[in-house]
Amino acid sequence: MPRWIFTLACLLALPAAADATLDPSAFAEGFRIDMTAGSPIYRLRLPERVYTISTRRDLGDVRVFNHAGDEVPHAIRRQRPDRTESMYTTDLPMFPVYGDLARRDISISGDGNIIGIQQLDSIEVDPRAGVKYVIIDLSHLDVRVSKLEFQLSGVDAGFLGRAMIESSEDLDHWRTVVGDTAIAVMNYGDHRLLKNAVELPEKNYRYLRFTWLARKDNVIIDSVRALHSRSLSERELVWSTLPGVRPDADHAVYEFENRALLPIEAFEILLPEHNTLIDGSVRSRRDDQQERWQHRYSGSFYRLDMQGVELKHGPVDTRINNDRYWQLELSNANGLGQAMPQLRVAWEPGDVFFLARGAGPFTLVYGNANVREPAETVQALLKIINNPKQAALVDVASAGEPLVFRGAAALQADRVIPWERLLLWGVLGLGVVIVGFMALRLFRQMNA
Repeated sequence: MPRWIFTLACLLALPAAADATLDPSAFAEGFRIDMTAGSPIYRLRLPERVYTISTRRDLGDVRVFNHAGDEVPHAIRRQRPDRTESMYTTDLPMFPVYGDLARRDISISGDGNIIGIQQLDSIEVDPRAGVKYVIIDLSHLDVRVSKLEFQLSGVDAGFLGRAMIESSEDLDHWRTVVGDTAIAVMNYGDHRLLKNAVELPEKNYRYLRFTWLARKDNVIIDSVRALHSRSLSERELVWSTLPGVRPDADHAVYEFENRALLPIEAFEILLPEHNTLIDGSVRSRRDDQQERWQHRYSGSFYRLDMQGVELKHGPVDTRINNDRYWQLELSNANGLGQAMPQLRVAWEPGDVFFLARGAGPFTLVYGNANVREPAETVQALLKIINNPKQAALVDVASAGEPLVFRGAAALQADRVIPWERLLLWGVLGLGVVIVGFMALRLFRQMNA
């Protein structure tokens, strides 16, 4: 094969060059970045609008430009790694208090654990009567507690108790953590509902105090358990609501669309009417071309009113995904009637880190169906933002004035003829013809 053909084929086989020089006007939208000058690197929390307009699941069409219109290095990172730990439970020491309690009545060890409570007026008290509140000792835990689970006795179906929970560091000064929560045991049709868990703001607690808002003489708290995970990272979840549709009136199947491609890690079904209880399954899939649905949850969903207190099914954790299509299928076709449920999803926004190279103001843009991943390496930037010792180099910025550039036109992929690929195959085909011709001529010469 002539050398020029081989050289041309090698050049055409090289990866295509990076996108031509871009500027903000090539993108659909953006916003000015509000920041205080003086830091080399800035961190910006991505708003939901970026997820809605971006054409890529990995947000590969997000860019940051300086005032001169030059693209600056950036990296997008989740706030925390994907959760792989399961929830753990720990039994907690608890101490029922039957009357007024003074601090001197509590015996505490050197490490802060409650040893016991002495009340002179409670020696002959029936433990089934007169419990004023319960002190719960968490001083031995070094994890963040997100939920308390109570085991009760002396209750029957139809029980509803309202309570409050307070926290303290010294057993003298208390502040309210949960002002009004419901503990319930009830039958509803063929279902038995037990709501014996209380959600807490996730943090480290030393002591908690559980108090019934109305006296419950015959109810005994047998045990208390703390629910926690081993991860100590802070969670800053954002909740968004997806409307539902029912494509077929003959089937109790409701569909929801995650148009923003949010990274969902928890969800709940919002039932439209009071006193509703349904059994169903929730599934999702990445796109409408993917035939197989991924199972997310099966069980009961409810929204019940009892003595003026609303009881409803809480959120369901799921493996982090940005599936676009979600589906709720009920076991009972008339479970919701004509009402339409909603899917409420929790997601965690990512952070974009960028190098403040050049003069400001800086602009973040997004939404371009024709750009590729950024060509400039960000490995050095990633090393800095992943190193806790260099946290002082990173300052916080925020989204400022919204901007519109090409709008919806930038979200349509251009139909580009792949001239490079066609030319490459043409050259290779020509090379095959030439080699064949040379082989044929050599064959004839050998025969002569």
